[in-house]
Amino acid sequence: CYCPALSFGSNHCGPLTNGCNTISCGTCSGGNVCSGSPGTCYCPALSCGSNNCGSLTNGCNTISCGTCTGGNVCSGSPGTCYCPGLSCGSNNCGTLSNGCASTSCGTCSGGNVCSGNPGTCYCPALSCGSNNCGSLTNGCNTISCGTCSGGNVCSGSPGTCYCPALSCGSNNCGTLTNGCNTISCGTCTGGQSCSGSPGTCYCPALSCGSYNCGTLSNACSSKSCGTCTGG
Repeated sequence: CYCPALSFGSNHCGPLTNGCNTISCGTCSGGNVCSGSPGTCYCPALSCGSNNCGSLTNGCNTISCGTCTGGNVCSGSPGTCYCPGLSCGSNNCGTLSNGCASTSCGTCSGGNVCSGNPGTCYCPALSCGSNNCGSLTNGCNTISCGTCSGGNVCSGSPGTCYCPALSCGSNNCGTLTNGCNTISCGTCTGGQSCSGSPGTCYCPALSCGSYNCGTLSNACSSKSCGTCTGG
């Protein structure tokens, strides 16, 4: 009796035995597996299964399971696409979006504005520009643009200083002034006097005083003080 010799034949992996002898036909590498024992090495087919993103590899083959779109990300490689949660962090205004979801980070109030989208609320600086009087406000801040003097008034708030026009109205004498402008309202004639400055012309009343005869006149009026009798 003798133990017959063994031959690999076309096999190049796994053990070969005949009951009295065993030999190794080789091992598979690089992700290949043996088709039997003994057998031949082959690269097994890959299937992504429920995975829809990333790549799947077994060492001898690699397949793509897909890519995520619209802001979705892959949970692994391979994995499934999902929309990641959003966090505003230190942002307190505007909208945060990642393509598949969006969330409001808040709104600014009281004149504050948002620094971006998303961003943080801040009170913008104010500038009077060409205004030189009144106050400027935006709801969260107020600054003075100056004051008018010398009779000038402010055109608004804020605004610019100007000297308002003067009108004598019913006054017909004296002068009218407002500190930055002066106009004449006229002069009285014929013995009339001005009631003020400005004012209206009037004829002053006449009084005979201790006189008891003759006529008293002031160019705009005359008054009899009496007559003498008995020679």
